[in-house]
Amino acid sequence: DRIVDRDGHDVAPPKSSCRESVSPEEARTMASALQAVTRWGTAAGLNHTTSDMLAKTGTTDGNEQIWLVAATTAVAGAYWVGNISGHANMRHIRPTHGTPPASARVSVMRAMMSFAVGKYGGKRFDAR
Repeated sequence: DRIVDRDGHDVAPPKSSCRESVSPEEARTMASALQAVTRWGTAAGLNHTTSDMLAKTGTTDGNEQIWLVAATTAVAGAYWVGNISGHANMRHIRPTHGTPPASARVSVMRAMMSFAVGKYGGKRFDAR
């Protein structure tokens, strides 16, 4: 794995001082809850791969910003659509593809994550 800039040059990864912030039991509980989002929650139908995947959706007040973040143990992706200025409702507008962004986020992320998981894979989460 590596980080490259837009010209293809390697970028040194930032230094890190990671430490465990939750217990393994808490991590399993969180992984289980976030996997449920892809099974019957707000991102139901997202995972069409053989890898475990977790996800979190979000919407601001007035539906002005919407997003979906998904991850396996090997790769993560994010989808965001929102207002840089103005107050368009992401559940009511219909951009050129004809579907409100709030409805499109799962299908767009399904395509993105299916490709990414095909390339990078992912192991099972230690979720119950």
